[in-house]
Amino acid sequence: MKKVFVALANKEYIPYSKSLFYNVKDKWDGDFLLMVPEEDKDSYDFTEFTDKGIEVFFAPTILGCEHPDFYKFYLFTEYFTKWDWVFYSDLDVLFFNKIDLKLEERDKSFYAKEDGLPFEKQFNKSDIDIIKKFNKEKSFQACYMLIKSKDMVKKNMFDKLMNCYYEYHVFHDITNELTLAQ
Repeated sequence: MKKVFVALANKEYIPYSKSLFYNVKDKWDGDFLLMVPEEDKDSYDFTEFTDKGIEVFFAPTILGCEHPDFYKFYLFTEYFTKWDWVFYSDLDVLFFNKIDLKLEERDKSFYAKEDGLPFEKQFNKSDIDIIKKFNKEKSFQACYMLIKSKDMVKKNMFDKLMNCYYEYHVFHDITNELTLAQ
């Protein structure tokens, strides 16, 4: 079973990603990947990562995107189907023990920590009418996620996320800055 540990960093946070990869190097028995927005491709010498066996993926530019968290959408693309499982972690997470996700026992395609806030609380209060169709949905924390990549590609999850991004973040501008990453 092939698996990859993924972190995301824009040019501002690339140096901080080194400590995360150093932290997990002896705790993870799969591949490693740093995802960087394509517009930051020339901002750093990435041989420092590739020489240590960390693959670098330059995520294509998302129009209107000013926040790097939206690049997490690329975890749900064909690129990541070369691994059976993708384990994403934000840069500020520390791992103290071996990372054993018991992948052979997993029966769902997506795992993330459920957020304590109802879905509608992820948006500005004045725009609740726009998101009423989602009012029964649960929201989740995106600081770490486990994804069965091929299943998510079959479900067109990237396209669904991008459609929501353009409708709610770009067109309606109703995302809540405090919960944007969720």
